[in-house]
Amino acid sequence: MRRFNLKYNGLEEFPNFDNNTQLQLISLNGNALRSVPSNLLDNLVNLAYLNLKDNELSSFPDSPGLESLTYITLSRNKFTEFPEFRNVGRKLEAFYLSRNEITSVTEERFTYIRSVKYLSLMYNRISGKVPDFRMLEMLNHLDLSGNTFNGFDARMVDGFQNLVSVKLNMNSIKNIAGTFHLNNRTLQKSIMINLGDNPINCDCTAKWLKQAQTDESPIITSATCATPTNLFNRKLSELNITQLSCDTVSRNFYATKLESVNSLPLYKINGTYHVLTVTRCLQICHDQGDCLLFAYRRRQNNCVLTSTIATDKARGPPWNSSDIEWFVMY
Repeated sequence: MRRFNLKYNGLEEFPNFDNNTQLQLISLNGNALRSVPSNLLDNLVNLAYLNLKDNELSSFPDSPGLESLTYITLSRNKFTEFPEFRNVGRKLEAFYLSRNEITSVTEERFTYIRSVKYLSLMYNRISGKVPDFRMLEMLNHLDLSGNTFNGFDARMVDGFQNLVSVKLNMNSIKNIAGTFHLNNRTLQKSIMINLGDNPINCDCTAKWLKQAQTDESPIITSATCATPTNLFNRKLSELNITQLSCDTVSRNFYATKLESVNSLPLYKINGTYHVLTVTRCLQICHDQGDCLLFAYRRRQNNCVLTSTIATDKARGPPWNSSDIEWFVMY
C-alpha cells in the first residue's frame, strides 16, 4: 500500500500502519486527532505527503523516520508554537501551519527547514517584527497574512534566487525598513510583497517603497496610507514621491516650523532660530521600529526615543525638560 486516505471519519487515534515502509501518502484531514505517537511514524521512511489539516493537534513528534517527507499540512489545528523539526524538516518543501494559535516564531526554528519552498503561517496570532527568514534560501512563497506583525525589514528579500511572493496583508505594519540594492541582476521574476490592509506610515521613510514600485526591484502591492492624516486611505501607488515628507512637526509641543534654509527646516524656539536635521532623527526612530515620538536634545546633540506620547512636560518622557528642543510625532 502506497496511499492511505481516511479523511473526515471522526478518527480520534492515529492509525497503526504496521511498519508499512512503502507508504508515500497519508491523508487524515478532518478528523479528531489529538496526538500522533512517535513510534507510529518511525518506520514510514518513504512517506512524502502528510495531510493532518482540521484536527485537534497541539504538537507533532520530530520523528527521525520521516526522512523523506516533503509536504506536511498542520493547518486548522491547535498549535501554539512553531514545531522544532530537527529531523522532519530535512527535505521538507511545503509546510502549512495556517489558522492555528501560534503567538511567536523564532529564527532558530527556521534553521531546521532550510529546504522549504512554501511556508504558510497565515491567520495565527504572531506579533512583533517579522522574523528573519533569510536562512530559507530555497523559499518561493511566504504567507504571513492575517497576523499582528507590526514591523518588517524588507532588506530580508535581497539576495533570494527563487523568492516570488511575500504576503503580509492584514497585519499591523506601520513602518517598513530598508532600501533595495539588488546585487543579482539575473532575477527573472520580480518579488511581490503584499502589504494590503496595513496601517502604513507614508512619510519620508516610505520613499523607497514608492521607488520600489518602478525600479528594478521587488514590487510592493496594495499599500495604503494610514498616516499622516492628509494622506489617510490614499494608495501609495497613486502618490507622488514628493508627497512622502517628514516635515510635519506636532504643533502641541515646543517648536513651530517657519521656513527652510539650505533645504534644512528652520525652527523658532523661545525667540531663537535653530536649523535642525529632522530627517536624521526620523531615520533613527525608523530604524528602532517601534517608537511613536522622538525629541532632539541640544546639550547631547542627539535624538531621544520614547514609546510614550507626551501631552505635556509633567507626564512626558523621562528626560530633563530644559534639554528639549523639539518633538516630532511618528
